[in-house]
Amino acid sequence: MRKLFYIDDDRDDLEFFASAADAEGIGAVVFENPDRLYDTLDNPPPVPSIIFLDINMPVSGFEILRNLRDVRKREDCRIAMLSTASDTTLIERSKDLGADLYIVKPHSFDSLGKMLRDVNQPGFF
Repeated sequence: MRKLFYIDDDRDDLEFFASAADAEGIGAVVFENPDRLYDTLDNPPPVPSIIFLDINMPVSGFEILRNLRDVRKREDCRIAMLSTASDTTLIERSKDLGADLYIVKPHSFDSLGKMLRDVNQPGFF
């Protein structure tokens, strides 16, 4: 079964994401650290349809993105970077490292749910 994966060091953000996904009828698996994410990716199921990475964590989302693309050669995964910042430098760096999408974190439950619903549609990417 395919699910959305989300890694963030903020428990409130993880719960917010999981609740919004659940409200939309979308399965989500959340992670607080990259080792658990890597372990789950190496030992499916579940398999992610999209991996969402927070940027500002003790292990940067950019470092996790680099690991997924360069070290683990995971071109089969769609990866979306999530950040509160809309800085063009961060957006360009995300693209340069192989992110498929950069999303400014929605602040409301409804807007997060709509974003998850939209990006989870077949053919979105």
